[in-house]
Amino acid sequence: MKKAKAFKINDFSKIDGYFLNEEIVSTLHITNFEYTINGMRRTSDSNTAFISFTKERIKKAIKVDKPWPNTDDFVINNISKVALYITETPVMALIDNVPQFIVPDTWEFMHQIGSYLREQTDIPVIAITGSVGKTTTRMMIEHLLQDDYQVLSNRGNHNTRFAIPLYMSKLVQSPDVLNLEVSLNALNYRGKGPQSTFVHPTIAVLTSIGFAHMSTMKDLNSLAKLKANIFDGLDADGTAIINYDIPLEQRNIALSAARERTDHILSYSMTDSDADLSVVSMKELKDITEVTISYQGSLYTYYLCLSSAGIVENSLAVILTLKAMGLDLDSYLPRFSTFHSLPKVMERKRGFIDGKKVDIIDDTHNAAIPSMINAIESFTKRTGYYSGKKMLVLGQVADLGTFSQELHEKLIPSINQSGADILLGYGEGMRKVVHSVGIPALWYETMEEYLKVVREKITEDSLILLKGSVSASDYNRISPLLSRVMQDARS
Repeated sequence: MKKAKAFKINDFSKIDGYFLNEEIVSTLHITNFEYTINGMRRTSDSNTAFISFTKERIKKAIKVDKPWPNTDDFVINNISKVALYITETPVMALIDNVPQFIVPDTWEFMHQIGSYLREQTDIPVIAITGSVGKTTTRMMIEHLLQDDYQVLSNRGNHNTRFAIPLYMSKLVQSPDVLNLEVSLNALNYRGKGPQSTFVHPTIAVLTSIGFAHMSTMKDLNSLAKLKANIFDGLDADGTAIINYDIPLEQRNIALSAARERTDHILSYSMTDSDADLSVVSMKELKDITEVTISYQGSLYTYYLCLSSAGIVENSLAVILTLKAMGLDLDSYLPRFSTFHSLPKVMERKRGFIDGKKVDIIDDTHNAAIPSMINAIESFTKRTGYYSGKKMLVLGQVADLGTFSQELHEKLIPSINQSGADILLGYGEGMRKVVHSVGIPALWYETMEEYLKVVREKITEDSLILLKGSVSASDYNRISPLLSRVMQDARS
């Protein structure tokens, strides 16, 4: 396996720019790049190059006004942390103290260095996109591989057009696998076009095409065409992985785009046995989920901690990624049982509120209509384990534009069949849902009143689902407010 190596002075001759003071760069040995002050503060790598951006450069690069601090002051006050400063404007106060590489355009520099490093490596490069499921899929891949490989992944859900070049520059760390989630923002035609051609993945994964980001989209087909740009960077020997449960019209758009790049296409499905990988059975118990799958005639069983159908679906994409890498499933599937996603992604919180035992399923990391339905259905399968009140504490889904009312109504059948004793709705999008469901339901518009009622409705051995968007309202407050009053022991 050919991997990129540390960046030395000779490598910079391939990049547009010059050293301000060549007398202090002879031993240059760069093993990391950062472009934020927080990134510089976090890193323990003393061979880190710091790339300077200005608000003006960022706006020219990504067409967005983004607040950005003056990084010169940080470098002046933290000389020992900066092995190299990459900037468009020389900082004369540092000329004898910190090596400086002067470039005409720091955004262009990041693409040049990322492309140069990508050409030096033939490691597996995984690119993941989808309306939902990107982050969980990426984190699962990292979890399953981390004991055997050095995996370079996004930090958190840092996955936009401005984020991707940073991780490409981090190929200088010589990872064994590059594992990136890529947002819709990074796949449009602005600036340098879809970032997938820059990433040049060997494996490209499409987890879903659904009703998210619809405030900026004409229809699902328009969204599908943009999402399918994830395949643009594949070579003929690359692998495309596609969720076979994507609606037929949008799936065909994705398949057509993939076939233009490669013949190596793998599909997965929760229900359709015609896919290369499909679910045979899924048993959701109180604390774990047992999943049996069929892959090309062979059966496999594995276990996940508290999870929804959405997380199981993401695990299928992960399994096909392992197969595309040529790995043995029997060696890796047991590792699913110790996987935990980001906080507030199907996170179990167990304790006592006002002296009453309660379990909270906190799935408030983000929300789209499909993930709302998945979370409600997972809640439904666990209601039988609780003798107390079962409560759906649901906020609206944001970023749906003119489709908002129509899409929120899609939640009604799942709510009616949920086994919940009550629905407590929050946010304008949930108002009509509350008035339309067939179970007891109340709607609130202030968080103080909402929290008060949630606490009043809890009974001994209750189950609560928290799910909703954390933007467009203050619904994001409900999770920390309940956590604050939850105790480990009965008071």
